[in-house]
Amino acid sequence: MTVDAATTSSQSLATASTDGALSQQSHVAGESTSIASRQGRITPIVLRDATKWRHLNYKFISLGIKIERAVAVDAGIRILPKTEDDYRRIVRLLREEDVPHHTFPLPSERNIHAVVRGIPAMFSEQEIKGELEQRGYTHLHIIRLKRSGGAPMPLVVVILPKIEKSQLFNEHELLGLAIRVEVQKNSRLIGQCHHCQRKALHEAHDGLHQDQRNDDQQLLQGRDKEPAEMNCSSKSLSFENKT
Repeated sequence: MTVDAATTSSQSLATASTDGALSQQSHVAGESTSIASRQGRITPIVLRDATKWRHLNYKFISLGIKIERAVAVDAGIRILPKTEDDYRRIVRLLREEDVPHHTFPLPSERNIHAVVRGIPAMFSEQEIKGELEQRGYTHLHIIRLKRSGGAPMPLVVVILPKIEKSQLFNEHELLGLAIRVEVQKNSRLIGQCHHCQRKALHEAHDGLHQDQRNDDQQLLQGRDKEPAEMNCSSKSLSFENKT
């Protein structure tokens, strides 16, 4: 009787241990699947003119372009392509037919902006690029930072594909000099509202006409106090004074 109880107890412990291991494996597998799905997510495309959807949907079918789903949203039609190739084909089609839309770069095509400290001005951008290319970096763009007066600084910005980010930040020597690689800080320029993003205005207000910028500056200079409110309109930035 004692033996049977001990055997039953051992079997119960073994079963519980097995169930726990399987549960842990399922949890890890679920986390891995979730991470993989986030990494493989395709950037959505928002079609701003919903009336074009019927024509475009017919085009997608005839051209063999596959989409996961399309959902009606406040901004128009949100399209989720099935693959990166489908994303590129959809964007190309929208541009060719001049259909209003907005989207963002694919995760695999986004670039990293890294600041490299410790490179004197005597080294040209081409020399720095050549040194990095010898180490296996590709699709590089080098920008030498300058002071407000135009004097070069011992800092360069390296723009490269996101997939090479980790390797660059592990570099500690370049051109025989000790360097430090940092993430470029956010711009201090004025940000954008969603309206300006849809109108494709840049942070530096490059989308505004020069005469309109001059008018805004003259308006500000003639005021006795700072503007109480700044509104974004479809044409440009306008200032209103609350009374």
